Amino acid sequence: MTNNATKPKLFKGSDLNVNPSQICNQALSIVRRLSTKKFAAYLVGGAVRDLILKIEPKDFDIVTDATPTQIKKIFLSSKIIGRRFQIVHVQQDKKIFEVSTFQSKEMIEETSPVGNSKKIVQNTERFFDGRLSIIKEDAFRRDLSINALYYDPLEDKIIDFTDGVADLNKKHLRILGSPGNRFREDPVRILRVIRVSAKLGFTIPPKIKKQIKKKLNLLKDVSKARLFDEILKTFLLGYGLNALKVMKEFNGLNIFIYDNPSRIRSKNTAKLYDILLASTDLRVWQKKYVSPHFLFAVLLWPSLMEEISKVNNKKFTVRKTLEIASRKLFDKESLLVSIPKRYVFKILDMWRMHLQLLMPNPKSVDVILKHRSFRSAYDFILIREAVGEDLQNLGVWWTEIQNYVGIDHENGIHKKNLKKASYLLNTEFYN
Repeated sequence: MTNNATKPKLFKGSDLNVNPSQICNQALSIVRRLSTKKFAAYLVGGAVRDLILKIEPKDFDIVTDATPTQIKKIFLSSKIIGRRFQIVHVQQDKKIFEVSTFQSKEMIEETSPVGNSKKIVQNTERFFDGRLSIIKEDAFRRDLSINALYYDPLEDKIIDFTDGVADLNKKHLRILGSPGNRFREDPVRILRVIRVSAKLGFTIPPKIKKQIKKKLNLLKDVSKARLFDEILKTFLLGYGLNALKVMKEFNGLNIFIYDNPSRIRSKNTAKLYDILLASTDLRVWQKKYVSPHFLFAVLLWPSLMEEISKVNNKKFTVRKTLEIASRKLFDKESLLVSIPKRYVFKILDMWRMHLQLLMPNPKSVDVILKHRSFRSAYDFILIREAVGEDLQNLGVWWTEIQNYVGIDHENGIHKKNLKKASYLLNTEFYN
């Protein structure tokens, strides 16, 4: 279907197996509130797609013909975000929902009389002629046909201008418009395609693959802070391992994670990443907490080992060497992705604690067990041992310490008779 089509395909949600119980009450409340104020309001994008596929949606985005200012007046606890394309964050029961205005030619930019900031004004006269035309414009501005579906939960009605339902049935990924042009307009669309492919198991068509390979480097021009958020969406939502597999085809990880450009990531590094993301996915599906700092601490570990190998000063302690190498690594990583300082501090804290677990002191075990970074540092020992590193079975030892399996902390450490090698970091393992 092209954007010259005049009529959408209309479906009953129930006919497409949409389960209303999978729609959170807060999202329904927002739609209902906008409707009572005589505005159109729809669930849109990935949530509608997932509902049709019987997947529990993670987020619910809402689109409406109300302007950002009008939305804010209706929801007092809301906040307008952005300048050029404004969305509204509406808070409901401590959850944040993105509510956006239909994108169309009627959206015009005017310079605010205060400073150089911009505001968006929308001509609402055309809404009196009906809403389908503006929904159509909004639909064809979206990235994928399967993300351009609109669902009215109050009427149980799905509006499909792009043949998105048919593409879902065929497990077909189709970009609306020229893939090259759409990626050039917003390179982050490349990551959305990778995520959707990873999540749904849909194959990326050759035509789109070709353009991803051509346009991948455009991601380097995207805001470093935005790229950080995109990494979290890619790897911390339960399909990170699949996303990594898709990304490997395009060598996409180098866009986010610093590595020496003169070397190819080793098999041990690949295994480290696979085990990390498999365990992360499992935690997500078990509804356990997953942390951005742990993700980056492990992804950056092989590069940290290389930086440590370059610090050629035998007088330095392992801790001092770690501090010097980590500063150099974060300087290089900051050229790719902007990791918020609060996470940088947590990564460093985890690495330092990790060293302490590799060099246990009988007098400090009880204090270590209570440390805020103990759990993440301990989990990392288990991951490294699973990759195949020889850490003298410290994973088992620390597990027993936590389980109080009849071990005297002080005497138990002495009996273990740790070798000096425990105090060293194997900088060659990931080369």
